[in-house]
Amino acid sequence: MRRVARRTLGRLLLRRELWNGNREPWSNVLSVDPQRSILAWAWTRHHTYQERFAQAQVDPANAHLQFLVLHSRRDVRSVVAAAGPAAT
Repeated sequence: MRRVARRTLGRLLLRRELWNGNREPWSNVLSVDPQRSILAWAWTRHHTYQERFAQAQVDPANAHLQFLVLHSRRDVRSVVAAAGPAAT
């Protein structure tokens, strides 16, 4: 949540463009409706997606897949670095 909040507030304060000139409105951030607020969506949907990916990991249909569980920025940097320059 800390990272989602920091990115969202950064977009708000710096008025960063999302797409086609759109900017994050304050009303969306302050809303408790997950359809409008990325913060509310992340707060209410995290558990659902965590369960979905946990089930996918143990599903025999996915036995041919390798799931990477990344817990930190360092983990992400390591995976990207191992993938090589074409991945960046």
